[in-house]
Amino acid sequence: MEMVGNPFKKTKRALSNKCIYFPAVIRRLKDLTEILNIWKYLITYCIIESIIKDTSSFICSGKLSYYRTKNARDTNGAEIEAILDLHYLAGVYHRNRVNLEEL
Repeated sequence: MEMVGNPFKKTKRALSNKCIYFPAVIRRLKDLTEILNIWKYLITYCIIESIIKDTSSFICSGKLSYYRTKNARDTNGAEIEAILDLHYLAGVYHRNRVNLEEL
C-alpha cells in the first residue's frame, strides 16, 4: 500500500485565531463592570430564598433539643445576605482571616 500525496502537507488557515463567541457569558452580565454588581446579579433573590428555606428547615429539626426557643430562631433574608456579603468581602480583599467573625 503506497500513500498517494503527502499527509503532512501544509494547509491554509485563518489569519486570526480569535474566539468570537463566548457561550458562558450571560448577555446582561457583560455590561456590568463593578464586582459588587456582578455578585448581586449572580446571587439572585431566588437563590437566597432557597438558602433561607433549607437553613430554616435544618434549624427546625434541631429546635426540640433547645430549652429556650430564642436559641433556635429561623433565619431571614437579611442574615443570609449579610453572610454572603461577608464571604464576598473575604474573597475580594484576600485577607488572612480564618473565619467570618474576624471580619
